[in-house]
Amino acid sequence: MKQWFTTTELAELALTGLPATSRGITKLSNRENWSGNHALCRRREGREGGGGLEYHIDQLPMVARLDYLSRQVVVDIKDIAAERDDIDHEPRSAVEMTERDARLAIVAIVNRFRRDSGFTASGADGWFCRLVKSGNIELPEWIQSVVTVMSPRSISRWRNLKAKGQAEKLAFDRSKNRGGTGVLDLAENGDIRNFILAHLANNPHLAAKHIRLAVWGSYGDQLVVDNKMLDLPPLRTFQNTLKGWKKTYRNELMRLSDPDAYKSKSRSVVTGTTVADRLNQVWEIDASPLDLMCTDGRVNIYVAVDIYSRRSIIHMTPTPRAVGVGELIRKCINKWGVAEFIHTDNGSDFKANATQRLLASLGIEVKYCAAYSPEQKGVVERHIKTFQHDIPVILPGYIGHCVADRKRIEAQRSFADRLGMDDDKIFNVSMSMAEVQEIADYWADKVYGDSVHSTIGSTPNKRAALAQGSVRRLKHPEALDILLAPLVGQDGMRTVTKAGVRANNTHYSFGLVMPGNQVFCRFDPMDAGRLYVFEPDGETFIGHALNHELAGIDPAELAHRIRAQRKALEDETITHIRPHRRRIKQDQLAIVNAMRREKFENEPNLIAFPKAEEIHSTPETDAAADAAEAPVSRPVRTAKIVNLADNESDWDRYRRATSLQARIDDGAAVSDAERIWLAGYQAGPEYSSLAKLIEDFGEKVMR
Repeated sequence: MKQWFTTTELAELALTGLPATSRGITKLSNRENWSGNHALCRRREGREGGGGLEYHIDQLPMVARLDYLSRQVVVDIKDIAAERDDIDHEPRSAVEMTERDARLAIVAIVNRFRRDSGFTASGADGWFCRLVKSGNIELPEWIQSVVTVMSPRSISRWRNLKAKGQAEKLAFDRSKNRGGTGVLDLAENGDIRNFILAHLANNPHLAAKHIRLAVWGSYGDQLVVDNKMLDLPPLRTFQNTLKGWKKTYRNELMRLSDPDAYKSKSRSVVTGTTVADRLNQVWEIDASPLDLMCTDGRVNIYVAVDIYSRRSIIHMTPTPRAVGVGELIRKCINKWGVAEFIHTDNGSDFKANATQRLLASLGIEVKYCAAYSPEQKGVVERHIKTFQHDIPVILPGYIGHCVADRKRIEAQRSFADRLGMDDDKIFNVSMSMAEVQEIADYWADKVYGDSVHSTIGSTPNKRAALAQGSVRRLKHPEALDILLAPLVGQDGMRTVTKAGVRANNTHYSFGLVMPGNQVFCRFDPMDAGRLYVFEPDGETFIGHALNHELAGIDPAELAHRIRAQRKALEDETITHIRPHRRRIKQDQLAIVNAMRREKFENEPNLIAFPKAEEIHSTPETDAAADAAEAPVSRPVRTAKIVNLADNESDWDRYRRATSLQARIDDGAAVSDAERIWLAGYQAGPEYSSLAKLIEDFGEKVMR
């Protein structure tokens, strides 16, 4: 800002309080002796041999100075907006925001005035306040309505708060100065406030008269306020207080009375939590009823969104079932490739055995949201809303996004007109699901796919086209047809019986697996008489199970084929069993001999000491002993008894047998009784087992 002027320049400015001509200003300067103040007067530069004088603006009368400085003050909206951009905390009300923005606007205007004028901060603040007070500066009306009084000190304080990042302290609402000091706020140490808020949370539709009646019923005609007894406030006080509390405690009341609305509108969320670094890294999938009726009936849509590129695929199905999820995955894989990770909710169709097995077979990892937490897959949720508000509303058959919308559409016809009328006529249903699917595919690929997405700053199709890295493709795309084939039963697991595999209340003959074993089965969608049979883990294909009635096969021929297959399986095992069976038949005492050997090798080297004995008898045992000692009344045939050595052990008997055999071999005389005993002993198990021990370990085992 220029601060030194000649008399000619001052005349051209035509300032208030100064003559309109250069000569008049010269007379004024001579009369007031401006040239005598050497600090505010100087010779004009650039004129040799002398010349005119230049006078500082401070030589001018106050009225002229105010007029000149007011012309230098510029109210720039950009400066005001820049001051607000640096604020981190927003006030809670519009009044507080206006109070803050008005003071920030004044700081911005004064700062520009200071830069343009060259004044110091205190000088600029002082002159600005004078200009405003004198009316030489006309501030915007919204600033004047808020800031009615200001001083250089207040402007300096506002500037310092802004510099310290505490501009939120400039926001205040005068109506809140006495907030929380009302009778109902302080009564009963705050219990009345909590009592009333509890009633509002329990029933938001209660009127002020109901609340006052409840307070009167619980606390009586008088309330304790700051240790004083005051009469119960009138109804108008309750009405005004409740009106303010419903705004002040809006979130708290909503959380208690309507948790779903609180979760949707007020609970804090963090956007951008689902991120991806590359194409097909993360997909989000979800389902929703379509806000449209088709000639096929009500339609459901499945939507998949690639998080990296934000491109989408929409698939329509009559009912939300696992087969719909499979068809959506098929469309995505055929068009995009195989995903690494899928994020979805806990719907029964997404957690079905068929869906889980399909994704596991494709090597896709799945993460399920927490129950009742749709915000964890917010990208696909918002995409579904975008589609629902863009396409169904322009098509015939639109039924509204909610019950209220549907009622408004129905209200377009009078009650008498729509009484007894079908929904198809009420909503003008005329499109099939296939026709709507074609429109949805075009919208997802062309309309949404070629629209700039604010999150990625590009169109989904362009971002996908420019993505780096490779795309995983199935080596055998036709494998999807098998992986999407319906499971037999709930989980596809079946136990093979002699009749084959049971499915849909009939049997499919199968001879490649023996009865009693489990297999994993899928229906052949192209042939009702055939099943695909796999190992239980689904990783090995075994063969086809056939139903002769559904497949149109001769039952006798099929039975012959199944028997041949099972006989081949049995013969493969029996071939290895038969040699062992013949060997077992040749040695029937193999198990007994092994038992003896095991007993001998593991017998402990322990001899028990004799125990003390005592005689025990009863009258019955004594009588039995007398009977045993009584002489026999009839003749008894006596046998020839050969006394053997007392306490003869098994090895003693074995030695005696070998000695007798040696004598017989040498031709020595042996009695008939000894020959009979030897023959019986050699035929018994003791002799053969002891002989086997000596054969294996030598005579050192003899005791």
